[in-house]
Amino acid sequence: MTIRSIQIISSKLFYKIILQMPDFNDFNPALPIPIKWSIGPNRFNQEEEQLSFTIPVESITHLIDHLQNLVNTKTQEGTVYDPRKKDQNKGKVKAKVVYLNSKVMTGEYGTFGLINPQKIENAPNTQGLF
Repeated sequence: MTIRSIQIISSKLFYKIILQMPDFNDFNPALPIPIKWSIGPNRFNQEEEQLSFTIPVESITHLIDHLQNLVNTKTQEGTVYDPRKKDQNKGKVKAKVVYLNSKVMTGEYGTFGLINPQKIENAPNTQGLF
């Protein structure tokens, strides 16, 4: 976090305003080029929408490493949908999960976002952990 100080002098009064701004120099991205995701029309069925990921080839091995690091450091209990078990509990299944989050944006061509998480430093060796 970067703290900047601005001094304002008005007449005989003195004001000091402190701004706290995020320090983007501390952000170490896990991927060299972000993944783009978008929601748009399904090209096989125009009445449905589909989620698409555009993953730069240069980022694929970095993404695999990041997912392995998440498994080894940030696994949580969660609920997912398993269509094979839709007759049992409406397909809801408890599982160990990891999360990838993204800010949602809306543009000229619909809903989209970028995924480029913070790199996990000093993660344990991934051999044989999962």
